Amino acid sequence: MHDAIKCMLAGKNVIEPIWFGEKEDMTSYRPYIPALCDLLRADPRKFELFDPAMILMQIMPPDPDAAILTKLLEQLPGNHHRGTSILKMLSNYRIPAEVDISPVLALIGDDYFSTTAIFALRKTFHPEAEEKILPLLREELRHDIGLMKIYCDTLAVNGSILSMPVLMAVSLDFERPEDKEYFTDAIKSICSRLQMPEDIRAQFEDPAFWKLKWEGSPEHFAGFIEFLALFMVSGETEGGKKEDMIAGIFMQEMDVDLSPYQSFEAVRLCSSPEMMMEGLQNLKNNLECNVLMNALTEGTNILPSTYTLAQDLYFDLMNDYLMTRLRRHISFAAES
Repeated sequence: MHDAIKCMLAGKNVIEPIWFGEKEDMTSYRPYIPALCDLLRADPRKFELFDPAMILMQIMPPDPDAAILTKLLEQLPGNHHRGTSILKMLSNYRIPAEVDISPVLALIGDDYFSTTAIFALRKTFHPEAEEKILPLLREELRHDIGLMKIYCDTLAVNGSILSMPVLMAVSLDFERPEDKEYFTDAIKSICSRLQMPEDIRAQFEDPAFWKLKWEGSPEHFAGFIEFLALFMVSGETEGGKKEDMIAGIFMQEMDVDLSPYQSFEAVRLCSSPEMMMEGLQNLKNNLECNVLMNALTEGTNILPSTYTLAQDLYFDLMNDYLMTRLRRHISFAAES
């Protein structure tokens, strides 16, 4: 194979179909790695038996140094022909923190390379990776468990507490226990990496923990649904059907007690306009209170207490779970 690689590097076609020995020592081939990396940018030649990416996959050391990985990453931008091969190679290694992986991050969300770019980070932690991956997972509606395994493997390494509600919410798209296990394993890995106490871990790993409970009255719930139907959910229906549809979805994804009513339709028909308006007013007041507090404290030295920060984080996590679930059913006006 030495002669074949030298021919490739000289720009000549290799005609003889040869390959590495079954147990051949690859050490002597490693000096070719930098030149083969440079060759990844070259356009494929007609009738070429060997591709530089194929050779590199065979001769790369199990733990390449930062210089080799940097060389690989430099070949990635704009490389449509061999971008996928480069990303698959990178997926085998834990890339050191000093190596710039922005070429991989830039491909997360790309129509062609996104999934392979996420896969490339399955062994590498980077603080920006989670921020790039979570928006895609929130909107992912394809029930492709192979794709979900890639998300789970990478978030197990890169995810923080912010990944947990999204992982748990998406796991409900799958019924088989073996499919759900990918998501719970990712959550467990995040908990272990963050060294969370056992009691908190048990809560985060429990699907029931993430289901929000409606704390208001049935009439206030009807007012809340009325608000959503009017201002936030796209689509036109008549005679309360839209409200009933939205309420059914929220009751599926939340813990809502409508007693003594038997159904949401009964709440809607029996509630007076004044009661529903009271629910809307409470919602409006809460929103205005949050906006006012943010405006008053902006630019000051007033900092929220640790308890307030923890409470805000809790509600952010629960809301992220709920919104991820709701997007499976509802097209919100701001997103349509």
